[in-house]
Amino acid sequence: MRFKDKVVMVTGAARGLGLGMCELFAREGAHLVMSDVLDKELKESVSKLAASAPGRIVGARCDVSDETDVERLMAIAKTAFGQVHVLVNNAGISPKNNGRKFMLEEMS
Repeated sequence: MRFKDKVVMVTGAARGLGLGMCELFAREGAHLVMSDVLDKELKESVSKLAASAPGRIVGARCDVSDETDVERLMAIAKTAFGQVHVLVNNAGISPKNNGRKFMLEEMS
């Protein structure tokens, strides 16, 4: 267990790549702080992972484009675990596209 007793915070953790990273860190013994703006999906993912993970898991809503939300997330992590050893900034925001899909030409 390479991350035993380490605290890992993952943004965008409710599904997809973020959830996959949480699953891997959990298998390696990490305690997790999982965050996302998708409240329902986050709660489901935290519950599912907590049932099988050896470490503690905390889930918290966080919009990474909102500084107040980020400060609150850091306070939650500090209260729960004292510190964060690994931060995975997986949540994606883009003021340019404002929620619409990117065209391939825009990505280059």
